[in-house]
Amino acid sequence: MNPANRRVEHVIGTIGVLYNLFIAGVRVDPAAILQFGKRKPVIIGLASIFMPTAIGFIFYVFKRNQLDLLDADNKKLVFLVLYPLCTTYPIAVHEILQELGLLNSELGRLALSSSLLQGSIGWTCVLAHVVIKQGKQNIRHGFIALLCCLAIICFIILIIRPYAMWIGRTTPPYARVREVHILVITTLVLVMGFLSDIVGSTTYIDAPVMMGMAIPDGPPLGTALTERVDLVATEVLLPLIFMPEGFYMEWEEIKQKLSSTLWVGLLVLVTCITKIAACTAGAIFCQMPLKSGLLLGFMMNFRGLSDMLVFLSLTNAKAQCSVGIMVYHGHNTTRITRHSNRQYQVGVLFFGGPDDREALAVASRMACHPDVRLNVVRFLPSDCTADQNADYDHTYQKVSDDMMISELQAANAGNDRVTVSEIRVRNMELVVSMIKDMEDNNYDLLIVGRRYETNLSEPDDDLVEWTESPELGVIGDLLATDISGIQNVLIVQQHTATEK
Repeated sequence: MNPANRRVEHVIGTIGVLYNLFIAGVRVDPAAILQFGKRKPVIIGLASIFMPTAIGFIFYVFKRNQLDLLDADNKKLVFLVLYPLCTTYPIAVHEILQELGLLNSELGRLALSSSLLQGSIGWTCVLAHVVIKQGKQNIRHGFIALLCCLAIICFIILIIRPYAMWIGRTTPPYARVREVHILVITTLVLVMGFLSDIVGSTTYIDAPVMMGMAIPDGPPLGTALTERVDLVATEVLLPLIFMPEGFYMEWEEIKQKLSSTLWVGLLVLVTCITKIAACTAGAIFCQMPLKSGLLLGFMMNFRGLSDMLVFLSLTNAKAQCSVGIMVYHGHNTTRITRHSNRQYQVGVLFFGGPDDREALAVASRMACHPDVRLNVVRFLPSDCTADQNADYDHTYQKVSDDMMISELQAANAGNDRVTVSEIRVRNMELVVSMIKDMEDNNYDLLIVGRRYETNLSEPDDDLVEWTESPELGVIGDLLATDISGIQNVLIVQQHTATEK
C-alpha cells in the first residue's frame, strides 16, 4: 500500500468515525439515563471500575516481567489495557442494547446509567492525566489545555444545544429541516473533532460524541441527521479506518513476543471476570437477583467501535512516528510553483531498515508534486558479500524493504519523474566514497535514514570515530558536511514506544 494512499484512506476513515459516533451520540438521551435513580448506578458503577483496576494492577505487579510487550515503556501497559477494560463507554453500551432490543428494559437503563458514570470518571481521569503531563513541561500549557477543554464543553452546552433546540421549535410539524442547518451541524462535527484533538483532550472523538448527546433525538433534527449521515458514514467511510491498520499489522513482532501477548490476553481475561464479579456483587448489595447481576456484568463488558478507537488513540505513542533533522547548507534553493520551469531534484539513499523505509515514504509523498523528480539509489551487497550474510535476505526487515521498493515502483509505473536504481558494493567504505562523488547529481534535497539495517559490512571503527555528530548517524553525518552539489539534507528516524 502506497504511504500517500494510506494517509488518504486514514483521513477519510477518520471523518467516518466522527460522524458515526456523532450519530450514536444523537441517539442517546442523557436525561432518560439520569432519571433512573441514583443509588444503584453509583454503587454498581463505582464497584465495577475500582475492583477491576485494583485486581489488574496487582496482576501486573506480580507478572510485570512477563508483560514486556512495550519493552522499556511497559509501565504504560497498565494504562493502555486497564483504562478501556475498567471503564465502559456509554455509546457502545447504548448501541449494543439497542440492537438487542434491551434499551428500554429496566436492566438496560441501569447499565446505561452505570456506564455513563464510568465514562465520566474515566474521561475525567484521562483529562487530568493530560493536563498534569503538559503541566510538568510547562504549567501555563497545562492550564491552557484545561481551559480549552472547558471552553469546548461550554460551547457545546451554551451554543450548540440552544441552536439545536431552536431548530426544533422553528421547524413546522412534519416539515423537513432546512439543508442549511444540516450543513452547519455536520461542519461543526468536523470542527469539534479537530479542536478536541488539537487541544489535547483525550481523543478526537470526545467533542463530537458530546455534541451528539447535546442534540435532541427524534424528529425533526435528530431524525434528519440520522437519515442524511448515518448510512454514508457507517457503510462507506468508516471501514477505511481499519483497512490500513490490518495491512500494517506487525505479525512478525507479535510472533517474536508471543509469550508477552498471551500474558496480556490473560490480564484482559482476569479484568473482565473481575468486572463481572464486581457488578454482580454491587447488584446483590442493591437487593437485585443474582441472574440480573450476572447479566448486568456482561452488559458492562460490552465493547464497541468507540472503545477500539480510544485504545488506538491512546496507543499512538506505540503507533510509529517520524523525527527528522534538516541540514541546510545555505545554498540558494528553487521555490516550486505551479508554473515552475525547473524541477526540484530529490534523492534517497536506501540501505534498508525502518529509518530508510520512513525516509522513502517521505520522499514518495514529495514525488506527488508534478515539479519534483525523485531518484532512489538502493545499495545492495555484491554477490560475495551477500553469500557471507545470506541470513539477512530472509529476515522481516529485508522482506519489508523489498515490499516498500516494489510498492513505490508499482505506484509510479510510467512516471519518468521517479527512478529507482540499484548499486552493488562490497562494503560501507565504498559507499562513503560514492557519496563523496555525488557532486555531479545536483540534488536540491537528499533524504537518508539515521540508522540502516543491511547485510553490507559495518563501517570500521575509524569511520565511526570520525563521525562528528553521532545523533545524525554515520551516513547523515557525512552528508551534513558541505558536499558540493547537495544543498539540503534530511535525516529521518522512525520512533516507536520501545525507544526513549
